[in-house]
Amino acid sequence: MKTLLRSFACFAISAAACLAVTKGAVAADWGTLSGQIVLDGAVPDAKVLVRKGDSTVRDAAVCAKQDLPDLSLVVDPASKGIANVVIYLTKAPKSIHPDLKAGKTATVEFDNQTCLFVPRVIAVQTGQPIKVLNTDAVAHNVHTYSTKNTAVNFLVQPGNKTGVPLKGTEQERVPFKVTCDIHPWMLGHWMVCDHPYFAVTGADGKFTIENLPAGEEIEVRMWQERSGYVQKPAKMTLKAGANDLGAIKVPVASFNK
Repeated sequence: MKTLLRSFACFAISAAACLAVTKGAVAADWGTLSGQIVLDGAVPDAKVLVRKGDSTVRDAAVCAKQDLPDLSLVVDPASKGIANVVIYLTKAPKSIHPDLKAGKTATVEFDNQTCLFVPRVIAVQTGQPIKVLNTDAVAHNVHTYSTKNTAVNFLVQPGNKTGVPLKGTEQERVPFKVTCDIHPWMLGHWMVCDHPYFAVTGADGKFTIENLPAGEEIEVRMWQERSGYVQKPAKMTLKAGANDLGAIKVPVASFNK
């Protein structure tokens, strides 16, 4: 973890230097922040949590149709990009883009699929709808371990494609875990922000956060479920337009827990 903190601290310093805005920037300017979270080192083998055909597993007809790997660290073999890293601002900036002032309203779906949570990691704004689905032919439950939002624990019936609606109401400090008590290997994480400036890295480890205020100092945090929360935020001031951080390398030792 110390290595990761040093790596991210170096990134913070270089980002602040590279992205410093000129004195002529005005509050009406907006910038886009992008980058790629990349594994520095050999990709570790993923453990198998459920073996195909294991009859001792609960609901084996559905849950043991195939091997279920440990997805706590998902790395793209080609680019070594790390998926499911949550990138977010520590707090809302003073200026919010006009297109984002009303808040995000698109429904985010969280499915129980082949006895896994899909997607494994989601991020939403306070008030943004979440719909919990169940594609599987067996029941699951969704048990959240939030610290600021009210924790919930409810059953999702087999084949529920209508979904159970939820909303976050409070900013969380870090993403909180979500489990299925019926199938204990199932694990996900949710992040709730009280602003619209956040992203979850894709399969290639890339992220983009649009319409950030140029000329205003912001703090950016990075969190991954195995490496944990980066304690020291990266402070930076964006210029108008594109602000590409490039590859942010995370040592493989950070995930050896």
